[in-house]
Amino acid sequence: MSTSGIVITLGEGPVYVQSTKQKLVSKSSAEAELIALSDGASQVIWSREFLLGQGYQPKASIIHQDNQATMQMASKGTYSSRQTRHINVRYFFLKDRIENGEVELNYLRTQDMIANLLTKPLQGEHFRRLRNTLLNWHY
Repeated sequence: MSTSGIVITLGEGPVYVQSTKQKLVSKSSAEAELIALSDGASQVIWSREFLLGQGYQPKASIIHQDNQATMQMASKGTYSSRQTRHINVRYFFLKDRIENGEVELNYLRTQDMIANLLTKPLQGEHFRRLRNTLLNWHY
């Protein structure tokens, strides 16, 4: 089973952090990433709706992703190969949110993904750099 890590920031600090085991067994890393992306996007969309309810007009929410196959599947709203055609349609709702401008998917290198703190055992300088970024510590 894979672990999903979600970090939502507002300004320069985190306002929501979650690390959970995925309930589904995935057949590929792209599928595991799509499940995590879907779960994270749901929380991002809820946060946007909350801000709208408070009278704020947020710009498009930027979601960082380090798996380009996952970005392709989410943006097109379909599976990308024969190995991923079994993925349930529920993981492709993000396509509509991308098309209407609510959400923007941006590629970010794996070593720069702050959510990796929540999903992988990191050590040394890599851990300290991501921790400091998450906590907005500048040394």
